[in-house]
Amino acid sequence: MFHAKVRPVRPVCKRAFTLVELLVVIAIIGILVALLLPAVQAAREAARRSQCQNQLKQIGIALLNYHDAQGQFPPGAPCRTTNGTGCSMIPGPNWVVAILPYMEAQNEYDQFNLTVNLDNVANTQASKQLIAGLLCPSDDIASNPFVGGMRGRNTGSLTPYPTTRAIAGSLALSYPGSVGNTADGNVRGGARGCEFCGASPKIGSYCCRGNAFGSTEKKDGYGMLHRAALPEITIARVTDGTSKTYIVGESLPNECAHNAAFGGNHPVASTSIPINTFIPPGSATITDDLWYHACGFKSRHPGGSHFTLVDGSVQFAAEDINYYVYNSYGSRADGEVGETPPVETDGTVPPPR
Repeated sequence: MFHAKVRPVRPVCKRAFTLVELLVVIAIIGILVALLLPAVQAAREAARRSQCQNQLKQIGIALLNYHDAQGQFPPGAPCRTTNGTGCSMIPGPNWVVAILPYMEAQNEYDQFNLTVNLDNVANTQASKQLIAGLLCPSDDIASNPFVGGMRGRNTGSLTPYPTTRAIAGSLALSYPGSVGNTADGNVRGGARGCEFCGASPKIGSYCCRGNAFGSTEKKDGYGMLHRAALPEITIARVTDGTSKTYIVGESLPNECAHNAAFGGNHPVASTSIPINTFIPPGSATITDDLWYHACGFKSRHPGGSHFTLVDGSVQFAAEDINYYVYNSYGSRADGEVGETPPVETDGTVPPPR
């Protein structure tokens, strides 16, 4: 009988990676991650930016629908002046609360008791409602929005500061209304001026009109949404053009102590403050005390901020925009539509129409 000769099976030796090869592979993976990460971050920011633009668009539509229903735009804040200065709260909504029914948020609107001031204890729970359309996902505060956008006195931390006229722990606001080129109310040398409008700004110059974020009289209303309940602004009074006038823009609540969605003082910002003017890092001064420096339009988007114009369109403004042109988009009825500055920029102007 024939028997096949069986050869012994030799073990197969698999060659392992050398240390050098392993280090090369790790280095290649590191380079690929380094190249990919910025692209991923850019894609995420593009998505956040697109969401922010859409939210501003929806706010613009809500404001126009409010105007169609009420015959005017809402007041910026429910306040009246005391002896010609300041802002004393009165019962009623601010501009954000007023447009909630036009943002498919009727139920949220119904939670407010508008027969008392917004900062009344009766509005505590209503002020803590989360409305995602009021928060830009790129904002520092987006992941923790229930602080009212306030920093505490002497601490610099995000603790409630009551003089902002907002309930402690209430919702922050990424999109303040525009008071335009209205003076900020800062007092320098015994006179009210504007922080960025020249070394000796005069009330009435192109970047410093009216007074105190539009809080005292009808003639102080140079933009669209002001602290005072008056004046009543209609589209007919936007003579500079609805496509050339800001009504809402981006800001950062933890940079401005007053950017609370349901606050009664000034959920608004001024074009007198250049775009992306930030609080200096490590500043010991709290944001409430720096309202004239901090409560301008700004964002974490690279290079500028988005704005909603009166016609409902959304526009991105670069942080290096000409200061005169920027303020011309803030005013609604000054005859400025983006042209170059006049030779004399410090002269007085007539009250807005």
